[in-house]
Formats: sequence, C-alpha cells, structure tokens
Amino acid sequence: MVNPPEPPQMYLWLCWFEFEDWCVFVTAPTRGKAKSMVFSYFHNDICFLNFTDIHAIKKKAADGYPAKVYDEDCPELEELGYAFMTEGEPWYE
Repeated sequence: MVNPPEPPQMYLWLCWFEFEDWCVFVTAPTRGKAKSMVFSYFHNDICFLNFTDIHAIKKKAADGYPAKVYDEDCPELEELGYAFMTEGEPWYE
C-alpha cells in the first residue's frame, strides 16, 4: 500500500491590517503564527495595532522556506511566484 504524501509544513500567507491599504507576505506553518509574526514585526511602528486587526489568507505551500515576514520584494518571494505591486502598476495585465 502506498502512503499518502505528507502535507506541507510551511505556507505563504498574504497578511494585512484591517483599514490599511498595504500588505506583507509571511512564510509560516499556520495562520495564527503568520498573524503573530506580523504583530511582532510591526508592534513598535504601529501603536494602534491589535492582533485581531490582522488578516491572513493562505496563498500556497512554501516548504523549504524559513518562517519570515517579507515586506519588500526579494529572491525567495520571487521563487514562490509573488511580488509586491508598486504604485501606478495596473492590477491586471
């Protein structure tokens, strides 16, 4: 009998703050961990930050990548097939 493949252990999450018009990408094993990492990353910069104001959507499996907050483009994010849009870029090509 063939064993089913192991589920991914790391995922890429798109995270943003409610009422904000910007986002970050996060590699983390769970939604809660992704939100926690965003909270820790920004808690000194945003004084009104509340953990429940952070939203996260799972984008894809990201096994082999470290748990990290991506707030700008980088090779790892590009390898995962995602990039930040700059102001003035069209939403759809």
